[in-house]
Amino acid sequence: MIIVLKRTSTIEEQRELIGRIESMGLTVKDAGSEHHGVLGLIGDTTKVDITQLEAHHIVEKVMKVQEPYKLASRTFQPMDTVINVDGHLIGGGNLTIIGGPCSVESEDQIMSIAREVKKSGAHILRGGAFKPREHLLTVSKDLVRKVLNCFVRQKKRLDYQLLQKPCQLKNLI
Repeated sequence: MIIVLKRTSTIEEQRELIGRIESMGLTVKDAGSEHHGVLGLIGDTTKVDITQLEAHHIVEKVMKVQEPYKLASRTFQPMDTVINVDGHLIGGGNLTIIGGPCSVESEDQIMSIAREVKKSGAHILRGGAFKPREHLLTVSKDLVRKVLNCFVRQKKRLDYQLLQKPCQLKNLI
């Protein structure tokens, strides 16, 4: 749910409204700019009385959000997300080509793939130190260390940025 605030609303009034909304068990994300006050409501909004919110003196309008990924929608985040990977910008109109194997089986494999990926014009080498279907605790730590060292050597040899797939935190503990 999105609440558009009147331009005349003060910071104190906005804080009071945010407090009322948070007391309903919702999280409020301020998605406004210097020109518009916009609040994003995160959580179970089915219990929120929209007419009551619309009646608040600083509320211009209330809209239900239908996007499945509310935090990634342009409504909540109007600006482009730009991620800096070792000096190479991803997003914000920057074209980024990433290539590499799903999982690395050997140093020879990653060396030949890294050369081909570089030759094809890709900007970043990616690859897995283990297969996604494997649980981290069942993977040989020596093998993972060896594969990650292969990546680092290729990064240095070919002057490449490098991405490794993230894993779930629960698997690291």
